[in-house]
Amino acid sequence: MPNPGRADETRGLAGDVTLRFSCSAPQASVEVKANTAGFNAMACLHRDLSGFHDANIIVEFSKVAWFDGHLTAALDLVFRQAACRRNVVRLSGLRPRLRDTFCKNHLISKRKFDRHNTVMPIRAFEVDQALAFSGYAKRHLDRPEMPNMTAALRRCFFESIDEIFANAALHARASLPVIVGGQYFPRRQVLAFAIVDGGEGMQRAVCAKLHRALSPAEAIAWAMEPYNTTRQGDVPGGLGSKVLREFIEENGGRITVVSAGGLWQQHGALVSRRHLAAPYPGTAVLLEMKTIAALPHRPVEIPDPNNIW
Repeated sequence: MPNPGRADETRGLAGDVTLRFSCSAPQASVEVKANTAGFNAMACLHRDLSGFHDANIIVEFSKVAWFDGHLTAALDLVFRQAACRRNVVRLSGLRPRLRDTFCKNHLISKRKFDRHNTVMPIRAFEVDQALAFSGYAKRHLDRPEMPNMTAALRRCFFESIDEIFANAALHARASLPVIVGGQYFPRRQVLAFAIVDGGEGMQRAVCAKLHRALSPAEAIAWAMEPYNTTRQGDVPGGLGSKVLREFIEENGGRITVVSAGGLWQQHGALVSRRHLAAPYPGTAVLLEMKTIAALPHRPVEIPDPNNIW
């Protein structure tokens, strides 16, 4: 089904308004990655777009030299939110390399075939399409570049990936679908995957559970601690955060969770959290795995189905 919010590329089209995609960087060329600056740029774009209804909007990308492929799923959500207000979004100023990334990842309507098989193109799943999502994840992630691991750990890893989707479907309460995508970076030897929903975010659910106020970053940090849950009743599924965090610690990779105005990140064993300049319109979970890292052959704890943030 076509995405009604998918942006088109345009050159010199006069729209009602032109917005600049910017990371607030003084240099003429910026790189957008899965960090605070990258999500600040997307959150600020969402904030700027939120003021418009029934408008033709051009988003200008001339300062952007690089955009991580898996982040296109997070940017796609911003465009879909704008489309919900009946806006038409077009992109301009795309450098050839950036245009190639957006086309291969299916962010813009002019799609391009990925002959190197490094792209997991954006796909949207309704909340009742868990089996279809699971097939997508295994088809794109279970590849030769996947970090070496035991069969038990591999099975547990994919169960945890499925639980991220189940968690988004259960808690998002969003009319928009869950958006997924990914990228393999051969030079960096990194395999990256993103799952994004347009729901109300973690802060509201966690604060309601604890009956006290937390910042968005504090709410994510609470949710990512093993056995912390906002679960009520006998509802199966869960984030599987304990398994994913142990996996990332041993792999030396990175997991990033962005929800509303907070960003939580674990890089290896190091955990950090940040506040964004504006709220991001949903929750994004991003995994970045080092493909050259072999994991120890040790027993694996199966994710607790009750461990839902």
